[in-house]
Amino acid sequence: MSNSNTQYNYTPYNNNPTSTQPSSQANLVKYVKVGEVYLNGMVRLHLYSLGQVYLLSAQIDGTSYTSQVINPRYLMKGYNEVTIYFSSMLNSLRVGERVIVMLITADNDTVGIPAVVLA
Repeated sequence: MSNSNTQYNYTPYNNNPTSTQPSSQANLVKYVKVGEVYLNGMVRLHLYSLGQVYLLSAQIDGTSYTSQVINPRYLMKGYNEVTIYFSSMLNSLRVGERVIVMLITADNDTVGIPAVVLA
């Protein structure tokens, strides 16, 4: 009987629900088509969200570029067009280059969205 009680009381996986939340949060956001990165510091992403997701920030993977403005910050269920403004010109990127825009959600999960650099 004590083994049975130990089994029922031993639930470390369920005691920390935040450990499973980031994976499911990441799975809520998909891209509809490849995003566009403009050298003037603007990025446009075309996303589909399976639920409501709050975006804290964004950055371009492998660079020091971080977002100043994200509009909208809340992704609603369905299609979302997100515009991101970075703090500076994106001069180190080359036209035609493929990059990953990293979106950081409210639960500190990261979602990578492919994009291409345009003029």
